[in-house]
Amino acid sequence: MECTSCKLGFDKVENKPSFNLGFPLPPREAMIEIKHVFPNRPELKIASTTFAFDNLSISNLRSMLDKEDCNSRVKLVATPIWKALNRMAETKHGKLRPSVMTLLINMRGRTTKALTISEDSCGNFTKLVMVKFKLEKKRNKVEFHELVSLIFDAIANVVKDCAKPQNGDEIFLMVDRAWSEATEECNREEVESYFFTSTSGYHFI
Repeated sequence: MECTSCKLGFDKVENKPSFNLGFPLPPREAMIEIKHVFPNRPELKIASTTFAFDNLSISNLRSMLDKEDCNSRVKLVATPIWKALNRMAETKHGKLRPSVMTLLINMRGRTTKALTISEDSCGNFTKLVMVKFKLEKKRNKVEFHELVSLIFDAIANVVKDCAKPQNGDEIFLMVDRAWSEATEECNREEVESYFFTSTSGYHFI
């Protein structure tokens, strides 16, 4: 599409993308600075790993849950990875610790009808989801079905929140509040923080 636009002109492109995503939001001068969750640690070494889940693996995960909890492959796949990270932290520190998982969801189609955001608009229209694993009682293991429920409930609550703002200012404040709360939670002592790519197809940025 970009090549066609350059060659023929944007007015010649069928199904042109929309660039009105930022229109409902307040002007840059009126925005407060959103605090970033990632710590500023240039000495921190980053390692990445790819996990592959085939259809049989997904089916095995679904068999461990009730039917109503099986409607999302992404959430199912995120759960065993989060569980493994919790167990790794337990091995490292000698005890199970609270943890926070963050990811992004797409707000397109989930806001009020008062905010007209087209599906083909360019840009990342996302909101942070924070999922907390708490140690409310003594335990020595992390239950798979418990983590699944935490992820599902957190995403469901955020989806409901996306429908509440009535204008761009309220949307911006909602997103800013989510980042601020995640920053505070992730910077707490003895809390493990894990940053996942999103359920909406966007990179975590």
